[in-house]
Amino acid sequence: MGPGSREISSEQQFHVDFCRVRLLTDELMWGAAWLLKATDDSNYKNFIQSLGGGDHPDIFNWDNKYAGAYVLLSQQALVNNDNTFDQYKQEAESFICKILPNTPSSSTSYTPGGLMYNYNLPQSNLQHVMAITFLLTTYAKTIRGCTAAAMADGERATVYDSVETLVRPVTLERKK
Repeated sequence: MGPGSREISSEQQFHVDFCRVRLLTDELMWGAAWLLKATDDSNYKNFIQSLGGGDHPDIFNWDNKYAGAYVLLSQQALVNNDNTFDQYKQEAESFICKILPNTPSSSTSYTPGGLMYNYNLPQSNLQHVMAITFLLTTYAKTIRGCTAAAMADGERATVYDSVETLVRPVTLERKK
C-alpha cells in the first residue's frame, strides 16, 4: 500500500472495529438487558456477561446508557436473586450515590430549589433530569419490596427512602 492508497490494513481495520465496538458497548448492554427482561433468554445473559464491565457513570443520556443498563440488570439480582448480576447492582448503587445529594460520592449539582443541574449540559438540562429521574424511580420501585440497601462510600443509605424524598410528588396550585 502506497501513501495515496485507500486500502485499509488489517491493523487499521482491527482498530476501527475495536473502536466501533467499544463505543457501542453501552448500547449493546442496554439493548441486551431489555431483551433479557422481555424474553428471559439465557443467550442475552451470556452476551451481557461477555461484554464485561463498563463505565462508572454519573449521567444517563443518549451518549452513555450504562447507568440504565445497570439499573435494569440490578433487577435480576434483586428480584430474581441471581447473584451473577450483583456487579450490576453494585454499579447501579454507585450511580445512585453519585446522584443523591448529601452523600460522600455525590457528583451532581442542584439548583437552590432542588432541581438536578448539569452545568456541562445547560442547553438540555431537563432531558437529563427526566432520564435520571426515570432511573431513580425504577430503582426505588424495584427495591420497594426488597430489604436491600445501597452503600454510599461506606455509609449505609436506604436507597428507597432517599430516592422517594428526591423524586417526591409536587403539587402545583393554580392561580385563580
